[in-house]
This record gives sequence, C-alpha cells and structure tokens, in this order.
Amino acid sequence: MICLRRNKRPFYLCQKLPNSTNFDVPIPCFLNFQPTNSIGEKLTLGEDYFMYLQIKCTPEEAEKFKNGDKCYIYVNPPKPHDVLCKDADYIVDGNPINTLNQSEIKLRKLSGQ
Repeated sequence: MICLRRNKRPFYLCQKLPNSTNFDVPIPCFLNFQPTNSIGEKLTLGEDYFMYLQIKCTPEEAEKFKNGDKCYIYVNPPKPHDVLCKDADYIVDGNPINTLNQSEIKLRKLSGQ
C-alpha cells in the first residue's frame, strides 16, 4: 500500500563520496516520504520527532541510501552543483532498515539546528 505510485513524490538524493566531505550530483528519486507521527516513533525520538521524515520503499530502492547522504526534499537543488550540498534540507540518519519486503529510511531535518 505504501509503495503505490499515487503516494510517491519527487525529491533529490546526493550520495556522500567515500573518504570525503563532498557529495555527488543530485539523483532524482520518486518515493513515498511522510513525517514521523506514530506514538511509538514519538516515544523513540523524543521531543525532536517533528525533525524527522521516514521513507517506506522496497529493499531494492533503499540500496541507494547510506548514512550521511543528503536530500533535497522541500527545496530544489542549485543548478551549478554544490559539492557540499549546503542547501539540502534533510540528511539520511542511519542506514536503511530492511525487512522481508519493505525498507524504512529515516531522514533528519538540517535546518533549525
């Protein structure tokens, strides 16, 4: 249900380059993301639960995401690529959690810190 085409929205992923603080060019992605809002997530994340988004997808789609990658969710990436992705509004918080047919990716908000 969560991976239906009608629930998916566009955003951009910038993968972190190995052994560097720079990021690769933005990759357009089309997945379902939503704010954390369940009671369990509020208890786990504490007062900062509103700073997180979660992506529900298939394990194959989750292979692109690694801890520390940055995402442009509600903003567009700059046209000349910024290797530091200073304007990105979310960062991947931990590696994806994979189950049998579904993966969950947590994104933490960068602005407002």
